Amino acid sequence: MPSTPARCCLLTAVAVSAPLVSCYLPSPTATANTNIVGTGTSLTRRRTGSSRRRTSDENSARVLAGGGLSYSFRDVSIGSSSISSGAVSSSGSGSGTSSQEDDRTWGDLLAGGAFIPMGSPIDADNVGAGRKNDDGGQQIFNVNDFNNNANHQETTTAADGGMDSFSSSSSMPSTTSSASPSSSPLYSYVPPTERKPKYYIKKTGKKITELRRRTDEVLSGHSGLLSSERKRNRTYIWLLDSWCGFYSTEPDAPDRASDLLRHMEKELPHLIDVRTYTRVITTYAKSYRADAGHVAESILRSMTVPANSYTYNSVIHAWSNSGDESAATRAESLLQEMENLSAAGNVDVKPTTVSFNAVIDCLAKTYDGTGAERAEELLRHMEELYESGRNEGAKPNVRSFNSVLNAWAKSGTDEAALKAEAILDLMERMAEYNSDPDIRPDVVAFATVINAWARSQRFGKAERVLNIYRHMKELYQAGNESVRPNVVIYNSVMNACAFSLGDMAEQNRAVEIAHYMLKELECGDDGDPDQITYGTFLKVCSNQMPDSDTRRKVVSLIFRNAQRDGQVGTMVLQTLRMLTSPEMYHELTGRYIEENVDVADLPREWTCNVVEGKWKRRRYLY
Repeated sequence: MPSTPARCCLLTAVAVSAPLVSCYLPSPTATANTNIVGTGTSLTRRRTGSSRRRTSDENSARVLAGGGLSYSFRDVSIGSSSISSGAVSSSGSGSGTSSQEDDRTWGDLLAGGAFIPMGSPIDADNVGAGRKNDDGGQQIFNVNDFNNNANHQETTTAADGGMDSFSSSSSMPSTTSSASPSSSPLYSYVPPTERKPKYYIKKTGKKITELRRRTDEVLSGHSGLLSSERKRNRTYIWLLDSWCGFYSTEPDAPDRASDLLRHMEKELPHLIDVRTYTRVITTYAKSYRADAGHVAESILRSMTVPANSYTYNSVIHAWSNSGDESAATRAESLLQEMENLSAAGNVDVKPTTVSFNAVIDCLAKTYDGTGAERAEELLRHMEELYESGRNEGAKPNVRSFNSVLNAWAKSGTDEAALKAEAILDLMERMAEYNSDPDIRPDVVAFATVINAWARSQRFGKAERVLNIYRHMKELYQAGNESVRPNVVIYNSVMNACAFSLGDMAEQNRAVEIAHYMLKELECGDDGDPDQITYGTFLKVCSNQMPDSDTRRKVVSLIFRNAQRDGQVGTMVLQTLRMLTSPEMYHELTGRYIEENVDVADLPREWTCNVVEGKWKRRRYLY
């Protein structure tokens, strides 16, 4: 996972509150071999070293031993509490006092490292520098007022606020305990951004090879493997659970699960129920294979037990993820089949909100106005079914509306942006009138409408998306936590600015808004710029600014900031290659433009926080 940027370490240290510190930080007489770090919202400890359990006497002895206690704070006063490290001297002795020089350095960093007062907000060197005005407010600059004579290298160094001392480490500086130099610490801190989520768990080659071998043996009828009925039942269940569960993302998982299902139909029909078929169909749906829809529907038609709504929903998802040209038609046909069976008395297949949402999502992937219109009609049909009482399980929710918004955003029609914004307004009015939180717009809804405007060819779209962003901020400040802007919102607004159309005044306004959004992101608490942020701003420079010394200066500073934050990703590198001359490219990267340099060829500190891939970024963000 990406390491925490050095700039954020200072912010998180300041944000720790007194009650939080008193709750999680032990007293200076606590365990000697303990390292604890405040993260701004929580304090995390992880056991390392020996796993042997200690007796209560041993623990008491360790607590009474005291000394050598190490914190990552150095006499940082928070409210009425003061946290003092116990081992910050150069000798490492647990004296419980810190040197005056260390305290002064840490205090200076806290006081001036995060934000430096901006003397001139219209200076070209202030673009993306992450600084605030003296009064704490934000100011939009005028592109015509760039100061071409400023030394951007000196300004960039000053903007770092002395944070160069953090550039080589992803965590805040901390001292080590000296109570037991030869032993490893009992607890070690792992920053949240370095913890490995479940979706990053590695599937070892040995385990997957063994699973494939066992599956082949079962399918080939290997003698002795299924010596008893109990062992045979458990083996089939274990193999099917593995291919439909943890290993469902393997390329051959759907086929192996399907083969096991066919064998179970012949050998162990008593083990098969509707859930078994649904799990195999879901494995095809998650595979995104081109034939997923066809195979999933063929399994549905050959089921030996009655299907239910979950089974139909999985087949619709398989069609939606297949990319087949007939996917939308097949999805609508399956939904109509569910409604017909339900009307005939089969309540097990009555369409639910999930069923309608899956079909709407499938219609959105048609990328045309017809699909968007059909999606909106289906949404109205859901409302009619729910309000009339004919199907209370088909109540539209925020995902239903978001799917229709997505259909219009991807339709490419001239009225797409206006349609999407009208639906967003309708969501707000309905949520307020009916006091229904299920349809209240969330951050995804606003991001989709902003993207609809970014894709449009209408004049003044940069101003429109800025107004949408400001409306989000108002709702969030009024207490609606679900619309808090994140880095995706900021990137989407800047993307609309990058592709704004119009005269010179419109181009200047687009650059102003893009710079305003970058400052808001860097100086606020809604997130941190990522490689998409910097890459999109470089696109703004490429599309909206004429080739001049001013543009080259801004491009250089943006790339330096991306280097500083470890966010030089593929988008940044490709846009820089198209935007700059060979000489400037060599000056910034140290490589020649003819080399076709990849991100992997760059220094690690330039790319350490890059998260490539749309799905990985979503998982990292949400």
